[in-house]
Amino acid sequence: PVAWVQSKGLSPLTGSLDPLDYRAKLHAIAQRHFVGNADEVIAPALVRGYARKVQAQCLQIVEVNATHHDGYARAWAAFSQQPINCGG
Repeated sequence: PVAWVQSKGLSPLTGSLDPLDYRAKLHAIAQRHFVGNADEVIAPALVRGYARKVQAQCLQIVEVNATHHDGYARAWAAFSQQPINCGG
């Protein structure tokens, strides 16, 4: 949340968990993150920044045709049964 709050010029959140505080644990968990190419709330750059910081052993970012409110269900349907591509 820290990077997101800063990117939006918002006041710091109180009581919210920051995934980067758990990067040692997240490092070992295989992850797939969907990012919408038209998402104006969670920008693709934020997701890529998270990936760089957490340095997970297996992390895949899938850029999809989606806004913050539409398009992710189609992406989930297309990818949910596929193994995570640890190379990308």
